[in-house]
Amino acid sequence: MVPRKIERFGKPEEGAVFEEREGGVKVFKVPAETVQADLNKDQERGRRVHLAIAEAKKVRDERKEIAAYMDAARGFLEAKFNVNNLTTSEGVELRKEVERQVARYNEQEKSRDRNVAGTGWEITNPSVEAAYLWLQNLYGITPETVKTFYNYYFWDGGEGLLYEFKSEEDRNRKHSEYLANIKEDRAVGCLRYNAPSSAFEEHLRKMRASAHTPEADV
Repeated sequence: MVPRKIERFGKPEEGAVFEEREGGVKVFKVPAETVQADLNKDQERGRRVHLAIAEAKKVRDERKEIAAYMDAARGFLEAKFNVNNLTTSEGVELRKEVERQVARYNEQEKSRDRNVAGTGWEITNPSVEAAYLWLQNLYGITPETVKTFYNYYFWDGGEGLLYEFKSEEDRNRKHSEYLANIKEDRAVGCLRYNAPSSAFEEHLRKMRASAHTPEADV
């Protein structure tokens, strides 16, 4: 069994076979075909959401626009944090946050069209913004908290190997070595990305379990 989630929010699956090297570095065998399939899947998901949002804006259907951003926010939570079973109350809170961030984003776009200077930080992706604020509002988890649980990944397309590091510095050093020694037959490329460890998923699972009584999924 090899990792399948190698997209930009991905990480090796539970039970994936790896070799542990000096310094606690884990190395997984991941062929280019696997990575390309995951990238294609990620791009298709993004294209589907983009088209749904564009169509909703075109016909000025706010309900459809919110539904498309909700789909994107759910997809982000699942891919990034393995959250795929929202309770009714969690779903309601996520929708409220999506609605707030979409409203802010649309107002921001109107101001830009009028050449009016924006105030505060700019929203580039309402669904991602909403997902992080959902974590913060319900469970007190900030982006800074998430970063303390990060693993850092580098995929060497020529070797078909995925390296998992505990520090960004070590990962970037590996990337620099790759660039310094790149050969024509390794021109298939490489990827760098970060993903929360399974320890974060367990941390979040416990927080959710303690905060909610069993409810029907939404």
